[in-house]
Amino acid sequence: MSSSAVARTVVLLLSLAAPCFAQSDTTTQIPARLCWRGRPAPECTTFWITEFGVDANMSSTQVTGSQDYGGGSVYRYAVRDFDSRFTWTVGPMFNTGPRTALGGTLSLSPVNSGPRIAVELRRRWWATKGLALDLSAGGQRMRLLSPLGTSIHDEYGLTGGAYVVGGDLINVNGRVDLLLTGGKARAGTSFGIAGGSYVAVVGTAALGLLILAVISAGPWD
Repeated sequence: MSSSAVARTVVLLLSLAAPCFAQSDTTTQIPARLCWRGRPAPECTTFWITEFGVDANMSSTQVTGSQDYGGGSVYRYAVRDFDSRFTWTVGPMFNTGPRTALGGTLSLSPVNSGPRIAVELRRRWWATKGLALDLSAGGQRMRLLSPLGTSIHDEYGLTGGAYVVGGDLINVNGRVDLLLTGGKARAGTSFGIAGGSYVAVVGTAALGLLILAVISAGPWD
C-alpha cells in the first residue's frame, strides 16, 4: 500500500472515530455526582437534604382536656394541638435542570403525645450556587388528645412549608399543618430555623449529649 493510501486510510478512520470521542467528552463534562451539600447541576446531579432545626409555633387550634379527681372535682385545661418542636429531616434531591431540583423528605419531631412523622415532596429553585427557594407538601401523622379531651389518638393530615436556603448550611422556613381526622379539623402555623449538612450533624450531636447529661444527672424521684 502506498504512503498516500495509508494517509487516506488514517484520515478515514479518524473521521469515523471523531463522533465517539466527542460523545466521550460530553459525558465527562457532566458526570453523575452525589453530593452531601446541595449544588446546582452540573456540579451535582443528586444531593441529600439533612436538616436539624426548631419550629416555633405561631398559632394553633386547641382542645379542652379534663381530669376527674372524684367527689365532683374536675380540673379542665386547654391543650394546644400544635406546639414548638425540634425537627430532623432527611431525603434525596435530584437536579432536574440547571436551576431546579425535585425530591422527597422524611421528617421526625418529638411532641408531647408521641412522635410527629411527615413525608413530603420537595421542589427547589436555585437562585445562585448557594441560595435557593424550596417548597414542600405532603402528609403527616401525629398523636394528639382527642377533640373531647378524653384520650390520645393517631391523627392524619397535610403539611406544607416554604424555605429560604443558604448553601444547605442554614435555612429559615414557614409551615402550615392541617389535621383532618378525629372528627374535627385542626390547624397550626410555625416559623422555623434549621441547620443542614455539617451544622445538622453538630446540632444533633450536641442535643444528644445534652439529653445524655440530663439523664445521667438523675435519680428522678
